[in-house]
Amino acid sequence: MEIGLKRGFRIALGDIIIMQLQLCLVFFIFLLVITSHYFGQTILHGGVKYRATGGGFVERHVKFAENYRMYFRSHFTKGLKLMMPQLIYAAANCLSDLWIATTNSTTFMLLTASMWFLVATSIFAPFLFNLSCFEWKKIVDDWDVWSKWIKSEAIAKILNC
Repeated sequence: MEIGLKRGFRIALGDIIIMQLQLCLVFFIFLLVITSHYFGQTILHGGVKYRATGGGFVERHVKFAENYRMYFRSHFTKGLKLMMPQLIYAAANCLSDLWIATTNSTTFMLLTASMWFLVATSIFAPFLFNLSCFEWKKIVDDWDVWSKWIKSEAIAKILNC
């Protein structure tokens, strides 16, 4: 609104479109999930103090396994926890469509679109904002590590139990 009043509403609308194309909303949710996770951990466990690393900003590509370990608790588990009620709600909606023809799938999508966006952002944002993630060789290497991890014997044993 402020940009619209200062520079005009056409420029403000253009700025909003550019921000959406730059995935600003996804990055905002990414930072919000990180902040809420560590704020919750601090309240739960206490012990906040500044620990100087002296490293400054480091720009490097993080491999899949390290990225997964860093963001597992803060992003992936929260994304999966948010996905479960959505899947249950979708299944209940499908079952109700079989018995009652009044439920509309458009209504269902409008009701759950924001939550699905939050789920997708929580799960995929750590990989999307990985530095140098668009270098093809590094993408292929990360894919190989991920596929080896998925096909590992430990995962197969867990799934067979």
